[in-house]
Amino acid sequence: MKKNEGFFRRFVENSPDWMWEVDKNGVYTYVGSQCSRILGYQPEELIGKTPFDLMSIEESERVADIFWGVVSSKRGFANLENTNLHREGYPVILETSGNPVFDAGGELLGYQGVDRDISYRRKAEQALEVTLRRYQTMIDFAPDALLILDLETMRFIDANKKSLELFGLTKTNLLEIGPLESSPKRQADGSLSSEKVKKCLEDVEEKGEASFEWIILNSKGDRILCEVRVVKLPSPENQNILCCCLVDISERKAQEAREMSLGRIIEVSLNEIYIFNEETLLFIEVNQGARQNLGYSLSELQQLTPLDLKPEFTLSDFNEMLLPLRNHTKEILVFETVHRRKDGTLYNVEVHLQLIPYGNQLAFVAIILDITERVKSQAKIRQLAYNDPLTGLPNRRLFLDRLSQELSVARRREHISAVLFLDLDDFKMLNDSFGHIAGDMLLELAARRMLELLREEDTVARYGGDEFVLLLKELGKEPQKAVELAHVVANKIQEALASPFLIETQEHYISASIGISLFPERNDSSDSILNRADIAMYKAKAKGNGRKAIHFYSRSFSSIENENILRD
Repeated sequence: MKKNEGFFRRFVENSPDWMWEVDKNGVYTYVGSQCSRILGYQPEELIGKTPFDLMSIEESERVADIFWGVVSSKRGFANLENTNLHREGYPVILETSGNPVFDAGGELLGYQGVDRDISYRRKAEQALEVTLRRYQTMIDFAPDALLILDLETMRFIDANKKSLELFGLTKTNLLEIGPLESSPKRQADGSLSSEKVKKCLEDVEEKGEASFEWIILNSKGDRILCEVRVVKLPSPENQNILCCCLVDISERKAQEAREMSLGRIIEVSLNEIYIFNEETLLFIEVNQGARQNLGYSLSELQQLTPLDLKPEFTLSDFNEMLLPLRNHTKEILVFETVHRRKDGTLYNVEVHLQLIPYGNQLAFVAIILDITERVKSQAKIRQLAYNDPLTGLPNRRLFLDRLSQELSVARRREHISAVLFLDLDDFKMLNDSFGHIAGDMLLELAARRMLELLREEDTVARYGGDEFVLLLKELGKEPQKAVELAHVVANKIQEALASPFLIETQEHYISASIGISLFPERNDSSDSILNRADIAMYKAKAKGNGRKAIHFYSRSFSSIENENILRD
């Protein structure tokens, strides 16, 4: 029993949800401490109240009708969405599930259940529908602490309301410091904060993002343990900036609750929960939510191991990952992976994994969060940051990244590549005559035609307005051959654009002026390559009387004649 109590404490400490009990009249008899984080009330303040006391009159009447209907049938319920009022007066959306509790004679004693705060999920769903112009508003009202860090100065340059609450500082004071000034000298794992920051920045540079636990110091000198996610942000000024998301997990780590039935907790939990043998890795228990999502029965799962659900792991990889738990250097592992259902479909998950005593053996317990929507949201944010919203093509920032990478590869492998700078001729006339909608449609169609002409390894991007840039990789080691191949592509683009564009039943004709720059040349940079191609494009436009011309720009490739090639 004591071993199960230990398991229960560890389980509840790390659960993001609020556990509760009510009697058959709906009066709270037990309230988990997570209610303080979710609704701002201390557990003892809610004992003797009902859930309906925490709602508006209209909402309490609606939810009460549903609840008493459930009570009359003595059945359980799941995923009941309801709006509560935080102690400070703002609404909190909860998703509630509960199971009935009976005495030995079968009489209903009350309900045991769990509430999950889904307010953030609802806000995230709404945030995807707003434009980038409302981005700052979304940041200010995010439920997590969000900070923008300038890597040049190592100072915070922006912070939302939650950050100010977390640090206990005014915005002016918070923007005068950085991560090292707001942290203790050493972190919980014993590492120096300065060394851990350095490692984090290396991970961000390599992968674009990083996740870790971090201790901050608030204005009172209190140590607060946070879960931090850092991602590199695009900046129009080419400024190196990071977005840091901090979630206070101190209460979750320190939480303790009284004894409850382990089986009931597992079954009623909104999370997927797995318990598997420490030696054989075979599943021992898997809760109802996980079974339903995975499509397996419990008896089927008890013949499987976590490896059957994790296509990206080998046995060796999995055992290596479990080593810190087995040798007690870590109490919990948190990581993201992909799970595979019985029907073969995949979904993204965040795993919270611990090793605990279970009966007369050791077992791993895994709490699984489905983060499919979060992953989709992150992908949408990356799409908005690196792609042109009209054509879907890479934008200027992404093109410059790819050009920089290809410049390094070309120097190392000693091959020649090219950039084509393309401007649509007389596009302004079409825009003025037929309107911006017709102009936008033509830009989309032109982008599609160019995209169909390129190899998979090449790139076409919208540079801005009616300008496009193309990156042609690995055109060989001979300058003459590279010129010929680049010229072939330019001619194909001219031919593709020469066909009429049908826009709202009317045909439109357009051509392009194209400047071409080969690289690498001595002391080349991404900007200098683009600048040469831009100059060549303007020379093409000038010598072609403003339309349908191709011009090469070359200094070092002296054997190639710098010619202007015109086509009717």
